Amino acid sequence: MPLNIQQIDERLRAIGEEVARLQQEAEELAIAKRVFERFSDKPPNGNDAKTGDRPTGRPRPKGTPTNFEMAEFVLADAEKEGNLGGFTANELVQAIAARYWPGLIGPQILPSIYAFAKEGRLQKTPGGKFKRVHKKTTSE
Repeated sequence: MPLNIQQIDERLRAIGEEVARLQQEAEELAIAKRVFERFSDKPPNGNDAKTGDRPTGRPRPKGTPTNFEMAEFVLADAEKEGNLGGFTANELVQAIAARYWPGLIGPQILPSIYAFAKEGRLQKTPGGKFKRVHKKTTSE
């Protein structure tokens, strides 16, 4: 059977799209679950991740930049280091946690990150990676 690079590229693209779709669906389900829990009759879970049925993450440290600034900074650093492909949602959370917010978990920041992509402040690739939006400057 002859090697067909085009078929491999197409399959990789399809897998990337499916992974991105599933990641977004999982995040949407987590949000829906939190909303249902908030409005249910059962008492809310405590802040200790061991006592609840879902992890809560650590509180935002004082002096931490905004969510958008943190995303911009870690994506800019990745570009400087040669990563021009961007970060997946999980990679972005891990990078922000490592640099700014130890104990950060996805549900604490990902709704904002997806909103930034929807607003055009960040770019989300068809493969599900987030990248900075580079504004074109006009010279006068």
